[in-house]
Amino acid sequence: MQFAYDGFIQQDNIRCFRFHRICDEKIKEVFQIQVGLRLFSQHRVLVQDGPRFCLKLLNAVSVDRFVDLTQFHNYRVVSTDFTSLLAERAQQVAAKQIQTRSSTTAIPKRMNGSFAYLNASIVRP
Repeated sequence: MQFAYDGFIQQDNIRCFRFHRICDEKIKEVFQIQVGLRLFSQHRVLVQDGPRFCLKLLNAVSVDRFVDLTQFHNYRVVSTDFTSLLAERAQQVAAKQIQTRSSTTAIPKRMNGSFAYLNASIVRP
């Protein structure tokens, strides 16, 4: 199942993102995902990333056969909906830390006829 973004409307501090389901059927299924701007701020999500966040949410629930998609015809995002985003960020931070550690491997440098091992992050040309 695929979804297409139709735009958004905003009332006060609630932004409502509209999507429709792309399918072969002639019935057009519309989904409206409402997000309070305070939630975006709390979870450090740019408002411009709102459509992508909502699309990921729709894609995640559409593959779960136990979830009734009709509840997403008019859905209000709650703080727990950001759980997967926060987990994804934590994974990225961990991967970056591992990458940083692996790039600081000891390299030999010749000094006064013997080899001294220096940390690569300290070596400057």
